[in-house]
Amino acid sequence: GQVVSHAPDNIYGLGGLARALVGMGELDQASEILAQVPEDQADHPDVAAAQVAIELARQSAAVGDLSPLEAAVAADPKNHQARLDLAVGLFGADRREEAIDHLVESMKIDRTWNEDAARQQLIQFFDMMSPTDEVTISGRRKMSAVLFS
Repeated sequence: GQVVSHAPDNIYGLGGLARALVGMGELDQASEILAQVPEDQADHPDVAAAQVAIELARQSAAVGDLSPLEAAVAADPKNHQARLDLAVGLFGADRREEAIDHLVESMKIDRTWNEDAARQQLIQFFDMMSPTDEVTISGRRKMSAVLFS
């Protein structure tokens, strides 16, 4: 609360606080923090990253148990929806590399499925992660290899 009361115009601080709350599972509190961001700052990169973090956390929570999705993908590797849902769940469970690999595999099988859904989800993951993170760098390479093959 101190960031908000002392520096309500510190967009970097608000975005960071919201992302920290997401990391603690406090999605409603994170949303409340972002609701205080002035409208003209709503598209600031730190605020946007926090918004994506909240959305991904909610999607991941909605996925729940990953076992049925893992079984569905194992039974039918072309089940892109199950693979996408599994990737979101894995990412939320901090199994980021596996999540990225599933989306890259989906792109290999059918790059354009559901209006490039796998690529768009990968970009959302990368936006959440540090650009210098080894998992990000490796994932971007894998995605590029599929896109430019």
